Amino acid sequence: MTRRSIPMALLAIAAVSWAVAVPAPAMADPSPLTFTIDETEAQPGDDVTLTVTFTNPETVDVVFSYLSVYSSWPTMIGDVKYAITSCTGEISTCWMLYASFDRGAAMHHDVVVPPGATRTVTIVYQVLPTSPCGGGRSIDLVLYTYRESTAGAFDEVVPGPSTAVAC
Repeated sequence: MTRRSIPMALLAIAAVSWAVAVPAPAMADPSPLTFTIDETEAQPGDDVTLTVTFTNPETVDVVFSYLSVYSSWPTMIGDVKYAITSCTGEISTCWMLYASFDRGAAMHHDVVVPPGATRTVTIVYQVLPTSPCGGGRSIDLVLYTYRESTAGAFDEVVPGPSTAVAC
């Protein structure tokens, strides 16, 4: 990890924890993140593909960009088991996080990102074959983005997708 990566990872964990506890205020600008998920319902053993696109909303180049994907609090304290198996796309680095309390991935987008340009990453996770299923169980994710440009530094926590774990 680079010297910048460690503080960013710690900042992401703090932001996700804060976002779960405090409702986000209404935002005037749309989020720079959009996402799609290929499975809103999966069974143990299934793979789910999450595609996240970052769009530079500024009028200047983004020179540093960080994205992380984490479990939301209900998934963290639940008994659903999953593992992120890959992250690929327009990224320079990606590392999987397998802490005892959480699973996730953190990555840096390829930079420079010109105004209005996009960077896309594909994240695949598997509902582990040993995971319990049914009974309202789901994998709920939170996205965190941080970027730097000559306009300043900006970050945002975005509620991500949910995949119901069915039997």
